[in-house]
Amino acid sequence: QNERVNILEKKMDAMQSDFKDELAEMKSLLTGIVQPKSSVPQNQTSQSVQNPWNNKQSVDHLRHMMVIKKDENGNSVDKSQLEKACVEDGLGVLNTFELKKTGDTAVILQSRDDATTLKSKLEDHMPQHSVKQVSAKTPTITVVGLEREYGKEELADMIKRQNSGVRALFDSNVTEEDRKFDIVAVVPLRSKPSHYKAYIRVSNVIRSILSKQSDKVYVGSQPVCKIYDSFYVLRCFNCQKFGHHSENCKSAATCGHCAGTHETRNCSVKADPLAASCVNCIHAGIADHKHTANDSSCPQLVESQTKLKKSIPFYQRK
Repeated sequence: QNERVNILEKKMDAMQSDFKDELAEMKSLLTGIVQPKSSVPQNQTSQSVQNPWNNKQSVDHLRHMMVIKKDENGNSVDKSQLEKACVEDGLGVLNTFELKKTGDTAVILQSRDDATTLKSKLEDHMPQHSVKQVSAKTPTITVVGLEREYGKEELADMIKRQNSGVRALFDSNVTEEDRKFDIVAVVPLRSKPSHYKAYIRVSNVIRSILSKQSDKVYVGSQPVCKIYDSFYVLRCFNCQKFGHHSENCKSAATCGHCAGTHETRNCSVKADPLAASCVNCIHAGIADHKHTANDSSCPQLVESQTKLKKSIPFYQRK
């Protein structure tokens, strides 16, 4: 009889321990999802508090570049006239420089509003110079923790509907540039094939909205998903250099594993990790080149990713 009681007590203790663990896990999840309540002024609606996006945000802190072409006689824009136009309208100019290849004048302004204002002014007062507003580079994010393989349209619809800031943006009268939301792929996690991640190209404004949600998104009825920034740098599989596809490469083949003068697929020491050598780091004079060209910690790759990050408006304001 005593033995049965001991067995029952052990089972009860085990059940209680499991319950505590589940309770702790649930509490942890809720801590990440539920935000502390804040008082809402009487003249402010609860929707405006829940909505982290507003019209002003679409132009604040997002740098824009415009290019002022030479006139038909090959003359660059008059710098004194350009300066006068910027001062008269109180425009925030971050930099003005000459493009090496064309000799045209590039101007980087602190916001889209300033770029639009300058473009309009130049077209009115200096029509001999055509003006091109350069589209800003956009962020790519990775949404991790998806519990099933969502279809691209299905996932996009869920994120747009369930996240108040994103929903408010799409319900508003904004430009197509601000509405950019392209799901590139939904793929399984290597560490946990039963779960998935999604690569999504978004506008700078949408990235700003998601940052105000602590870099999390709500998807369906599953636990909240975490967002990470991705900086994909194009690398040629033929010569291993950055910035172009192998289809357009005119250089000789270089191995991505050992830096030898052969294609990576034909490398005879590919299975030997000690034979790894990065051609990009070798050319840059970096002593630590004992890694493959596709190594995520490659100093040359990290440098290229940093340059890419600096060229995207959302990250420039940080």
